Amino acid sequence: MVAKCNSTASFVWRSLVWGKDMLMAGTCWRVGNGESICIYADKCVPRPFTFKVISPPKLDLNAKVSQLITPTGGWDMHVLRENFVSSDVNDIIQIPLGKGDRKDDIIWHFDVKGTYAVKSGYWIGYNTASDPSQSTPHPLTSWWTFLWKLWIPLKVKIFIWKA
Repeated sequence: MVAKCNSTASFVWRSLVWGKDMLMAGTCWRVGNGESICIYADKCVPRPFTFKVISPPKLDLNAKVSQLITPTGGWDMHVLRENFVSSDVNDIIQIPLGKGDRKDDIIWHFDVKGTYAVKSGYWIGYNTASDPSQSTPHPLTSWWTFLWKLWIPLKVKIFIWKA
């Protein structure tokens, strides 16, 4: 009985940790005035799954996104081109800026409104269950898929699976 309780607690704990990791992977900052967002440490660039700039730091490591915004409320193209590679500049200027003095918000990137939905969370969890750095699935996954699609008697497939 004790082993069952421990395994259930372990499953719950692993599920919570996995859920937290999945939520952290899908959240990013929505830029308002840029005063709360660190350029190099925080996720605000529309580049799934990293959401971060790839340029080596030229500005202070604690520099805020507000330093990249002009007083009129647009992106400072001179500062961007001087401190970031072209792919970062192209991605940064795609970020819509808030009107007025709107504060920065943490949002769920995979929803148009920026709110978390179970459907989008499931989609992200399902698609990132395998290693996203691999372009092909794990070799054993391919092998098992191949086995179950073979035109052989089901009892042979089950025998191989049990073995």
